[in-house]
Amino acid sequence: MNLADRVKALGACKEAVVWLREYDFPTHQAAWDACPNGYWLKWLIELGSYRWGQGDVAWMEYLRALSRPSRITRRKQFARIVRKHFPHPPRLPRAKGK
Repeated sequence: MNLADRVKALGACKEAVVWLREYDFPTHQAAWDACPNGYWLKWLIELGSYRWGQGDVAWMEYLRALSRPSRITRRKQFARIVRKHFPHPPRLPRAKGK
């Protein structure tokens, strides 16, 4: 099962699955490093035991970044911040019923 199929089975949004299929990354790490959408990365992290909260450094850095004007889209900006604090992708849990 490739990465696109795995995250689809876990409930990923259609856009993320299409993106993964389009690029067909050789590893989970390669997809993590190239991901243009921080919200997708956040979703993957939350599949594990990590939960975001107001006191988390990554979340606070993202909120500060939102207050500054930037030419980078918010999703890309958030992806950069997430990867700074989480340089490696989380282990994917098994899909329900698998």
